[in-house]
Amino acid sequence: MATFSYEQDAAEYQDGTPGVNPNAFVNVDASPIKDQLEAVERAEKECTIEYNATSEYYDSETEMWRIDFYTAERDENGRLIALLGNSQSVYLNSDGITQLIVYGE
Repeated sequence: MATFSYEQDAAEYQDGTPGVNPNAFVNVDASPIKDQLEAVERAEKECTIEYNATSEYYDSETEMWRIDFYTAERDENGRLIALLGNSQSVYLNSDGITQLIVYGE
């Protein structure tokens, strides 16, 4: 599974930054995440965009998940590429509580 640094992302996406939602979440009750599939299912409850692909990341130091929802299509070589705009990243702690949402442009 891919990794990321929640500390770095949280430093970059501060309250007041365009496209950043640091509160008013659906996932506010603890429901511990056991695996990658549960992380995606929990994050879907926060997703407000149409998408056809996800990418999952885990930060073992902070026990945080980042689930990216986006629209992708295949190029002429059959490789999956993300389209610009229409993306959303949902950050959840290991208890399944949303901590941050970032909307892409």
